[in-house]
Amino acid sequence: MRPYATRSVNGWSWLRDTEKRERLAVAVLGFAVGWIIASHYGLSGYTLWLRWKTASGIEPWRSAALAADPVVGQKVSLPVLPDIEGKRVSLPFPTGYTGLVFMTDPRSCQTNSTLRSIKQKQVTGRFSGLNLFIVVPTHHPEQARRYWQEFGKDFHILLDPEARLARALNVVFENRAYLFDSSGRLLYLTRFQQDGEEIERDVLRIIAGGQQR
Repeated sequence: MRPYATRSVNGWSWLRDTEKRERLAVAVLGFAVGWIIASHYGLSGYTLWLRWKTASGIEPWRSAALAADPVVGQKVSLPVLPDIEGKRVSLPFPTGYTGLVFMTDPRSCQTNSTLRSIKQKQVTGRFSGLNLFIVVPTHHPEQARRYWQEFGKDFHILLDPEARLARALNVVFENRAYLFDSSGRLLYLTRFQQDGEEIERDVLRIIAGGQQR
């Protein structure tokens, strides 16, 4: 009898079985391929988990999309929201323009790079009259803190714990940016599917009194 044929007490003897090793290799390979395909189509385990929570009604912020998207030119009733320090902020601002950036996906490189670009341009005086807020889901408190540390001096960080603003704007799974005038009329909406520089040009054109979009 071969020495390793005796049953081991350490629980690892099954790895010596060629058939079991092959099954394990196939399972690992199948999982890896499935994960790559799912990630490519936006179906990662995290996303699927969020979609399940939305369907089950467990997470109110994620199950907020019940109404149609607001359209440009429409007046939207914006609620009072707390900022990261607990202060209540009334929206929109009575003067200038109010920009809201929903960070439902804090890992978006395009959204982050656009925000950093706007931050740099604000130092030079561009985007004057724009009151820009970052809205972070309350189930991402660590992301709210990180954005507060990175952008707090230029952008106000707001929380939407009861999903009131998310329901009003029909925001669920993607980063979006909105621009409102002082009356609450929607002037611009983007889902960050276009180039960041194009988004900046659109916003600057509107602030300068150009074509509304």
